[in-house]
Amino acid sequence: MKTEIVDGETFYSFFYNVAFEDTFDSDLAREFRGIVFNDKGECVARPFHKFFNINENEYTHINTLRQYEDGYFLPCDKLDGSLIYPIMVNGNVKLRSKKSFYSDVAKNAQKYIDNTDDGQKLISHIKSYFNCGMTPMFEYISPDNRIVINYRKEELKLLACRNTIDGTYGVQFNNPTFKLSKLDSFIEETREREGIEGYVLYHYIDGEVRDILKIKTKWYLVRHRLKSNILFKNVFDSVESGSVDDIVSIYKSLEMYDEYNEYKTKVSVIQDRFHKTYKQIKNVYEGICETYPDIVTDDKKFALLIKDMGIEYTGLIFSYRKGMDITSGIFKMLRRVYKSDKELWLS
Repeated sequence: MKTEIVDGETFYSFFYNVAFEDTFDSDLAREFRGIVFNDKGECVARPFHKFFNINENEYTHINTLRQYEDGYFLPCDKLDGSLIYPIMVNGNVKLRSKKSFYSDVAKNAQKYIDNTDDGQKLISHIKSYFNCGMTPMFEYISPDNRIVINYRKEELKLLACRNTIDGTYGVQFNNPTFKLSKLDSFIEETREREGIEGYVLYHYIDGEVRDILKIKTKWYLVRHRLKSNILFKNVFDSVESGSVDDIVSIYKSLEMYDEYNEYKTKVSVIQDRFHKTYKQIKNVYEGICETYPDIVTDDKKFALLIKDMGIEYTGLIFSYRKGMDITSGIFKMLRRVYKSDKELWLS
């Protein structure tokens, strides 16, 4: 549970940080995805419940869906941004992401509605939803909030609304619906589409949303996986494993030039630090050999010497002296240094 104070009001929200197989093992557990309460214990914002990819688990397995022959599906574009939803605080609209009012994306979305004409127009619509007891949910997309899809305009796009008390959904789209018999072909066609993330499917039974499912294209999944390669921890892996050239060639073949440039920059930083560290270890060892030739051959005396000298990387220097490969040891040390001072690596 997270406690946050917004304009003097206290709010409590629930969100998972790490999900395991049994994290969402009940309908109640699936509600803990950003739901917010005030200090009176009243639910003041109820965003989407946790929903899954088709065939990801028992909820969305195709055999489970086949039990509902009378139902139908409403497909909506799955936008590649960040979920944002509002709360009324002292008569004002305050936006938040699933995790916080103060996340970077929430603050950017708040600036959008506060400082742009399009954003100002949304405020009255948002208030009308609250007057009806509904939580409206939006996708915040922006050139500066890019995940995979490159959106050229900053927007808050309405996804759906939800009754804050009973959780029923209101989906205001006139997209064509389809029956269960068409689901297999829809999945197959979606998998092969390009240029989009995929679809969100609202599964209706007796006129109400029973559950929500999602399906992503192969095109998107490939690019999203490549986006994750840009994270420093994954760049470390690719540099250490020698797979940099393979990843670079994929970025270039898919014309993902922004990602290519960022990846190459991080690779260069890591490679540079690796070579500097290796050279430093080599130079220190050779300096000791030159200054203390009689001590180098004695394990105990050598260990005491480098300890007394206060030299960095003592373990690596000792391994280097024994002719061992210190590559993995240097990478392990660099990862540890990165975790302790990330800003230094980005400077």
